Amino acid sequence: MKKFELLLTFLKLPLDAVLILLAFLAAYFFRAQLEIVPVIYLWPVSKYLSFVLKLLPFWIFVFILEGLYATRLKSFSRELSSIFIAVSSSMALTVVWIFLTKTDFFSRLIIIFAFIFAFVFVLLGRVFWRLLNSFLYRLGFLARGVILVGDNGITLQLQFLIKKNKHLGLKVLEVVKPGEVERLEEVLQRNGRADEIIVSDLSLSQNQILTLIDLAEERHLVFKQVPSIYELKRLGLEMSWFLDFPLMELKKTPLDGWGKILKRLFDLVASLFSLLLLSPVFLVVAILIKMDSRGPIFYWNERVGAEGKFEVIKFRSMKIEYATGERYGGLKALSLEEELIKKQNVREGGLYKIKDDPRVTKLGRFLRRSYLDELPQLINVLKGDLSLVGPRPHQEREVRHYLKDYNRVMAVKPGITGLAQISGASDLSVTEEVRLDNYYVENWSFFLDLLIIVKTFGALRRRRMAE
Repeated sequence: MKKFELLLTFLKLPLDAVLILLAFLAAYFFRAQLEIVPVIYLWPVSKYLSFVLKLLPFWIFVFILEGLYATRLKSFSRELSSIFIAVSSSMALTVVWIFLTKTDFFSRLIIIFAFIFAFVFVLLGRVFWRLLNSFLYRLGFLARGVILVGDNGITLQLQFLIKKNKHLGLKVLEVVKPGEVERLEEVLQRNGRADEIIVSDLSLSQNQILTLIDLAEERHLVFKQVPSIYELKRLGLEMSWFLDFPLMELKKTPLDGWGKILKRLFDLVASLFSLLLLSPVFLVVAILIKMDSRGPIFYWNERVGAEGKFEVIKFRSMKIEYATGERYGGLKALSLEEELIKKQNVREGGLYKIKDDPRVTKLGRFLRRSYLDELPQLINVLKGDLSLVGPRPHQEREVRHYLKDYNRVMAVKPGITGLAQISGASDLSVTEEVRLDNYYVENWSFFLDLLIIVKTFGALRRRRMAE
């Protein structure tokens, strides 16, 4: 259902593009017919249309940034506000573009009319979309699966209201009693179409609620609760309403929905461009590795990400017999690594950094200092295992030491660089790294990714100077 919901949301893009185009055309012809102010000069329709088509991608990009393509419907008042901000910002960018490119644009009235028509047309388009959604909900399509947790009057009332108000697009899949919270994971596996967990019983303990929140984060489900104590706001919950019921809702991260798609598109383009640009560097490093020591050019190491285990690719920087992994040094290499961790580890909290690692080759030390050994991870980014920016990809044995606070971080794709990495990841405690990674996930934006990438080069330069 989530994929179908995302597909339907995606269809808003061409709808908005058509409506914006119609708004500009309506403004053009309205100005042409307006007799109050004489028309001195108008572009031919073909030239004007070409100009508007160039504007459309910028308008749609602003609409995306304003959250107009979120998979879940906002309240009408919030969507109205978002449409006004998006149209105003887009028109402001249009005016700036006309000024900077010194376009011989002919009529300020067309700008004013286009702004009014664009706002009205897009708004009417969203009203139509809401009516269409409501119609499909009533027919039983697109309904979001709900797991109710509770065994009281509120639970029964919510169950009745959800069944009665089909236009809300919800369907109760199962009701779980408070004493059965422990089997909720089994319930979710059985009901693969679940989208939301709603806790309607105030008798649940705080530990039970935290368990449910962790489960919702791991499975990317919406979590809502009938409020009992307002201290729950500290858990990252915000107030929402379901008919006459107040509900506390777990905040979604910006990386849910369109943020995830925008990030993936950037990863694809940037990684492919970087691999092409750096291909001569790959060739030189590969030759040097072969000249330096026997063994393969690349080292494949198992890590854990949002979608399970995967192998991260690096240039080999160790002697092959000391590299961990079944295809390399095997159990003997793993035993040596564990011994080195006990004696020479300079990090705490389950993570490790071996000081003066004797397993590293001479060339390997240079590759690690210059971070050239990590360049092949661009292949992981292209494949979709990694992102350019994100939390550090960890080994399975490190994940075992994670706190519950890291659940949200583990639900997003790890990255080559990130907030923790540019803040001195190898010198941070686990708590500090978790705090930075959580901040990144909860406050992600496309511009934050760009800022981190720029700062990565500065951080690399500072580390080389320090060494």
